[in-house]
Amino acid sequence: MTTAADLDPATLTTTYEVWTCEPACGVRPAPPEPTPWGRFLDHAVGCADCRAGQRCAAGNGLHHAVREAVTAATP
Repeated sequence: MTTAADLDPATLTTTYEVWTCEPACGVRPAPPEPTPWGRFLDHAVGCADCRAGQRCAAGNGLHHAVREAVTAATP
């Protein structure tokens, strides 16, 4: 019977089959769906009120969506 101690790591090989697509094939992966946090940050970066720390109705709504998503994800 062969045990793990009897095996020589230098003689062990594993073969993996890899499938890829050439960039010229024209198929691009779909962009990931934006998360609530990503939508909030995208808005806040471009909003002068959000950057200045002022209240913004759109930013407040997006931040509320972030809080709801965190609450929903918490077990």
